[in-house]
Amino acid sequence: MPASPLALMDDNSPEAWLGNFLAILEVAGSARFSTIAGSRHDATLMHRLDEIAESSRLHEPMRLLDEGYSQNLKGQNWGEWWRLEGELGRYCYSVMSLNLLGRHVYRPDIAAMYRQSANARIHKDAHYVLCRLLGKSWPGYNVTEADLSRVAAQES
Repeated sequence: MPASPLALMDDNSPEAWLGNFLAILEVAGSARFSTIAGSRHDATLMHRLDEIAESSRLHEPMRLLDEGYSQNLKGQNWGEWWRLEGELGRYCYSVMSLNLLGRHVYRPDIAAMYRQSANARIHKDAHYVLCRLLGKSWPGYNVTEADLSRVAAQES
């Protein structure tokens, strides 16, 4: 799999975070720019991220962030849980990527990704994205409910 030039940056930079999200989504090779500003103008990348978010959203993957639901599904139908787990990753990382790129979409879901405790990686990554959206330092800033409400209200 080709690496995005974004992922090769300092791991504290937003470009590196975006590059890692694109690698998770297996679209890293389609990123042609090495900055957030440049990537915002990459119509192909933005279109692909929109497609991933929309197609994965149809499966309602955010249900897996409810720990009780997730554990119940995993026990009853492991195959369906595994499939939905993949859709959850695709949805979360496409939405977080779009928001890092300045698209104000699915903001209430980013708040839900942060509030949940079923998936520690998604929680951590949502924390980073929220800090970027709020202009706060990561990881030291503790996002408040008021912050989450403000971010969710910025949905376009």
